[in-house]
Amino acid sequence: MKVLIADDDAVSLTHLGASLRKWGYEVVTVSDGLQAWQKLREPGGPELAVLDWMMPGMDGLEICQQARELSGVRPLHILLLTSRANRQDLVSGLESGAYDYVVKPFDPTELRARIHVGVRMIELQRSLADRVRDLEGALKNVKQLQGLLPICCYCKKVRNDQNYWQRVESYITEHSEAVVSHSICPECFATVAQAEVEKPQPECSSSEVVDAASVLALVEGDVELLREMEAVFLKDLPKLLSNLRDALSRGDARLVESAAHALKSSLMNFSARTAMETALRLEKMGRQGDITQGSLAFRTVEEEIDRVKALFIDLGWVK
Repeated sequence: MKVLIADDDAVSLTHLGASLRKWGYEVVTVSDGLQAWQKLREPGGPELAVLDWMMPGMDGLEICQQARELSGVRPLHILLLTSRANRQDLVSGLESGAYDYVVKPFDPTELRARIHVGVRMIELQRSLADRVRDLEGALKNVKQLQGLLPICCYCKKVRNDQNYWQRVESYITEHSEAVVSHSICPECFATVAQAEVEKPQPECSSSEVVDAASVLALVEGDVELLREMEAVFLKDLPKLLSNLRDALSRGDARLVESAAHALKSSLMNFSARTAMETALRLEKMGRQGDITQGSLAFRTVEEEIDRVKALFIDLGWVK
């Protein structure tokens, strides 16, 4: 580390310089206050300075006061060297901006220890300055994300930093701690959802509800095994539906995908085509991050499962 020494006494300057070089420091020596101030202001100038109190041009106190301007630019630790040992002088020196002091004639062990303290202070200031820069950079990025969002004027998807377009709710969840919950506003319900809800559902034939021939083929005609499978399905069904319902109410697309997949996998054992297709549709909604129509699909899958259960009874598959 580079250390500036300023003293108008040549003997003290020689002694200080030799001691600091022996301790491994790069030494810059000047003999008056104006030269010292000039060196401190230079780009890449010394960050640690040992200044004599009384010098021609500018004394040590004046340099300390002026050096406060540099404190916001780069770390600077000033140690005041003085023959004044009374308390008031020492207080004045510290209040002027000096970080430490050593009384002449200095003790080498004491001076070395105080220099080491100064080095640690400078390293700490550097570390803090680096962290502040990192935080400022992070905050700047956050402000850019919040201030400028490239959004499609048609589908309302947002372009992220990887040039990938994603739904606005997925983007918000990814870039903040907000949790998005999907619902339908009164206006959209009146213009879009209500017509869909009130649309009469076509009657499904028994083959569309469950393909009995395919189910029996899967169990090689073993009706008892089929009844055991159906009993397990009915036992697990409340939990499967509850998981899917909770995921939709939380607006968590990933959980919707997982819960719908589990329900679909269970329905596949019974070739329940319409119910399977609806569960698959919910799974795809979750995978794509768009579950705005999830509640309607969930209602459909519940209705289809009721038909499946009724058909189980009609076919005599209930254990």
